[in-house]
Amino acid sequence: MPKHALSFKHLIATSSKQQQHRPAPERSVNDLLSSSRRAQPQQHEAQDDAAGRQLPPHLRGQRVWAPSAVDPALEIDSGAVHPGELLRRAEQAHRAAARSVAGPAPPPSWRPSTAKPSETGPPAPPDRRATTYDLLSAAAVLGDNAASPWPLKGAPRLVDCCVGLVLKLLHSTEVIADEDGAGRMTLGDAVLETTRELDLRLRYLVIRRAALLPHGDPQRLADRQIRGLLEYDAGARASVQQQVVEDDDDWDALGDTDALPHLALTTHPSPIPLLRDVPRMQALALTSLDLAYCTLPADLDRLVAVLPSGLRTLGLRGVRAPKPSDVTNLWVHGMNSLGRKLIVLRTLDLSEFPATSAALLTLLKALLQPVGTHLPSLRVLGLAGVLDQDESNATRMVTKRAVSEILKSDGERTHWVEVLWE
Repeated sequence: MPKHALSFKHLIATSSKQQQHRPAPERSVNDLLSSSRRAQPQQHEAQDDAAGRQLPPHLRGQRVWAPSAVDPALEIDSGAVHPGELLRRAEQAHRAAARSVAGPAPPPSWRPSTAKPSETGPPAPPDRRATTYDLLSAAAVLGDNAASPWPLKGAPRLVDCCVGLVLKLLHSTEVIADEDGAGRMTLGDAVLETTRELDLRLRYLVIRRAALLPHGDPQRLADRQIRGLLEYDAGARASVQQQVVEDDDDWDALGDTDALPHLALTTHPSPIPLLRDVPRMQALALTSLDLAYCTLPADLDRLVAVLPSGLRTLGLRGVRAPKPSDVTNLWVHGMNSLGRKLIVLRTLDLSEFPATSAALLTLLKALLQPVGTHLPSLRVLGLAGVLDQDESNATRMVTKRAVSEILKSDGERTHWVEVLWE
């Protein structure tokens, strides 16, 4: 090598000095995230090695509650959280993060297709109010003898006039007693207290008369009034039993088994709280229930849980659904539970059911099949008004034939089931 060749060592020294004085470049967000992710496993591994076991991701760095053998009450104020609550918080945060992903919105073709109500079937009919004639028709299917409290011709009976007067006085707000210590009592409260001395059949006529009134009528009974009418007056029962002569042939003696078999809760916005109190009502031995034009919950199992298993007639005519377009998905499991529970049911009215023909067939399959365990005693099935009037006669015949095949269940149902289409 010639002596005049340069080694460039002086340049190397100057460049290193310039690099030392140059400020460090600013780290991006991605760099910070990646470095933190690389550091977390090392910290967790060190903590896990110290603890002697592998903790789930949602428990790392948290103060986890554990039962103490000495005194569990001492750890209440320590701020520890139950592992189940930590898991719920982690899953909730994960779902929230999945719904709010950064970046542009995905195209419509990537989203799950949700069919419109117009595509799944005909539009839901407008929510019309049930008239007295509709409620009478629903009661006639169930065979209620007191369905028509008013005579078609001639003057009303004396008992009908008395029932109407009692129903009017129950809603009276006239103050009859206003004492500082006892409080204020209205005429309606006083009449409600005295009606418990009436015969059960008369009290039933009051309830049935109010159930035939359309929704929104001021004389319809509230839940508190229905409970009051269905309660026995223990003092009156004891006094009557003491006065009755011990005679086996006394036909008008007030026996211990006097109870009403029928209850009508038509057009009720939420019948479940009242049905939950039915087992505690001594005046009821319920075998017939009319829930015509009531609003049922989305979870139909809640209604099935409070229904008496000994029902022989059940009216669900024109019931309201929370979402008419999702009746099939919401009520399939509930219909299956209903068919398994009511094994002695003989009459079921599903007229004006809020579902399309295809959805109704799906619900009937869940309700009636298999025959051995789902409504084996059914004799009458009401399906009036379930067929769409805009459909052709051929389509209606196909639907009727499909319902007949579901009822037969390949010959497993040995008895005849009458279907009421009108």
